[in-house]
Amino acid sequence: MENQTNWTPFADDNLLGLTDKNQINEFEASGIAKAELYTFELETDVEISTSLVLEIHKIAFEQLYDWAGKWRL
Repeated sequence: MENQTNWTPFADDNLLGLTDKNQINEFEASGIAKAELYTFELETDVEISTSLVLEIHKIAFEQLYDWAGKWRL
């Protein structure tokens, strides 16, 4: 199966100026793990809302992307 992942190797695409796909993947994986831990700490009866989803997204990707946790057009 061919990898259909789309990404651009431009340093301007992320806050750290990374161009190596493997390094980007490592930072993203680390952020996703942080977001996962955050969700485990939430109350079991927490209301799932747009603001919660944006907060989780911000935690996951804020180290790499200025658009983390924000609506994009």
